[in-house]
Amino acid sequence: MLKLIYTENSLYLEHLAQTATAFLVQRTSLSWQMQCDFIVQKSYGAFLLSAHLPELSQLNIAARKIDPQRLSLSTADSDVVEVSLQGYWIAEQPHSSAGLLVAELPAPLEALLFNLWLKTRRIMPLHQVFEH
Repeated sequence: MLKLIYTENSLYLEHLAQTATAFLVQRTSLSWQMQCDFIVQKSYGAFLLSAHLPELSQLNIAARKIDPQRLSLSTADSDVVEVSLQGYWIAEQPHSSAGLLVAELPAPLEALLFNLWLKTRRIMPLHQVFEH
């Protein structure tokens, strides 16, 4: 599972071995025990990758095998590619810009996306990714 963590001014990506369903059950149980409200809704999230990574060709091939509703790639400009994922948005408020998006794809594709995101972070500092 991929977990995108959106804060007010940044985005982080985590690759977890657990399924989205297991994560949502665990999160619901924890929130219930702590008496905290949150919303879960089907939604989309996106993050940017450097367009200069040689492994992007692998990603393009893998993305063609996936339903475009679950994963889509688009060229944002000459330096970045936008990755859009369908998943479940989890936040404290319905219209909050801070929260989590959990998405499930085939494990090798999740690992590839996570590794490309890490490489992008090394090439482009986080503030540059957000300025695009």
